[in-house]
Amino acid sequence: MAGTRTGQLNNTETAAFCSQLALMVRAGLPLSEGLHLMMEDSGHEEYQILASIVAETDQGADISAAFDKAGVFPDYMVNMISLGESSGRLDEVLEALARYYRREADIRDSLRSALTYPMIMIVMVFIISGVIVAKVMPIFAQVFNQLGSDLSNIGRFLLAAGTAIGKYSTVIIAVMLIAAIAIYVSYRRDSGRTIMTKLGRIPAIGRINQCAATCRFADGMALTLSSGLSPERCLELTLPLMEDEVSRSKLTSCIERVANGTDMYQAMVDAKLISGLNSRLAAIGHRTGQMDQCMEEISALAQKELDENISGLLAILEPALVIIISTIVGAILLSVMLPLVGIMSVI
Repeated sequence: MAGTRTGQLNNTETAAFCSQLALMVRAGLPLSEGLHLMMEDSGHEEYQILASIVAETDQGADISAAFDKAGVFPDYMVNMISLGESSGRLDEVLEALARYYRREADIRDSLRSALTYPMIMIVMVFIISGVIVAKVMPIFAQVFNQLGSDLSNIGRFLLAAGTAIGKYSTVIIAVMLIAAIAIYVSYRRDSGRTIMTKLGRIPAIGRINQCAATCRFADGMALTLSSGLSPERCLELTLPLMEDEVSRSKLTSCIERVANGTDMYQAMVDAKLISGLNSRLAAIGHRTGQMDQCMEEISALAQKELDENISGLLAILEPALVIIISTIVGAILLSVMLPLVGIMSVI
């Protein structure tokens, strides 16, 4: 199996897999038969994954062990399937996992859309400015020379910058590519935790990070609590789902408080994992014994707030970046047009 795929399934693939398997189990099919049915309508990679699972189960391995051996499923999913097996609630766990990974895919898509558009606009700013400075400015410099005049101080600075860019363009492009690759590798290596933690210092990004973390935490807790696990075990299983260091630190503090005898609800409040409306919902869940359902509600509210924050951020960034681009291009053109107008008025 290791040779068929080098990385884990993404959230969308994992959600689809859990959903299909849950449907098979709920229909009353033996697990091996369900896996064989899935193999009949699958692509090459999925077929290889399913074949490896079937091979393990045919040898008597538990389904969770077979999933773990495949090496493409998240540890959290494998642990939850093991719990589903032991509790006889595998179909419920698989359906809950499908919902969780669908929401996780939605969160990642939302975060990606929040960061991709500004990055594209920033790159466009550099490209447009570079083309004007490196290609357009020399033309204006020749015009001024023919007219017996010279560029303004800003124009001369831009011309020198354009000359340097043109001369060292290969080096500049190479450095930018290396930096982009380094950032990408760093993001993949630590799941983006370091980068997102640093970006989280920006207030708008920080609010988005907080909403995403709350959504992941509540989703994980809803799933584990519904499986009948102890509060401490639920928190421990949820910890790997947290991707930014601030949230992981809060959850670690909460786990320590619960281990020392603090009630789970109070520990979550004290560790500042939940606050405001979320804490009131958790209090209701704690008193009524329906904490898992309240966590599902908290997750839905956090997802809604996440979408609103992203929409608000984009609504601010779009005009701001257009203004920045217009200002840069306008400043460059004015630096050469104003002296040219002065020359033309003398003529």
